[in-house]
Amino acid sequence: MEYDKLDLIEKKAQDLLTSLKTDTKTGYVTNALVVIVTLFLIPLVVLYIFDGASSIRFLIYLVVIAGLLIFYRVRIGSVMKESAHLSSYKSIDKADKQSYITGLLRYLSSGYDVKISRLKSVRLVYVILFPLVLVLWSEMYQFWRESQVNTGIIQFIVAFLIGSVFWHLYFQNDLHELELDQTDVDNMVSKLYTIK
Repeated sequence: MEYDKLDLIEKKAQDLLTSLKTDTKTGYVTNALVVIVTLFLIPLVVLYIFDGASSIRFLIYLVVIAGLLIFYRVRIGSVMKESAHLSSYKSIDKADKQSYITGLLRYLSSGYDVKISRLKSVRLVYVILFPLVLVLWSEMYQFWRESQVNTGIIQFIVAFLIGSVFWHLYFQNDLHELELDQTDVDNMVSKLYTIK
């Protein structure tokens, strides 16, 4: 009876792992990051070239984007490192079924953690950068119309309210789905210890 339950858990875990590795539904995340960075840099470079007078402001924008990209890289690097470490479950002897399946499930959970961390990080980048993108494009439009470029605090507040709320909600469904799957895997790990 114990081995039947273990076999069922192992099969479900293998199916989830295959599904996780072939899932392209959240594959847009990396492309989304490239898009927002490009949309941020285009007006920043154009405004710097044609209006270098306010170079301190452009430097602040560059510090913001550099900080966000470093944060993204460090956060994803740490969860990827943990996931790579947990991939050593493959070296566990399959005869010790419970230990092998526990290792497999922990690796699977870390795979979900990688996807969740990537999605949360990109969401944070969008929540912070998208309003700045709106402001920069607005400034570039005003500059080409030869009106005085004057970004007020109200523009920043409106851009942050609109952009931040939208992008926070936009990524929420995918995050919720992944978190449910990860909870399901973590529950399977705890069930393993109740099997006698």
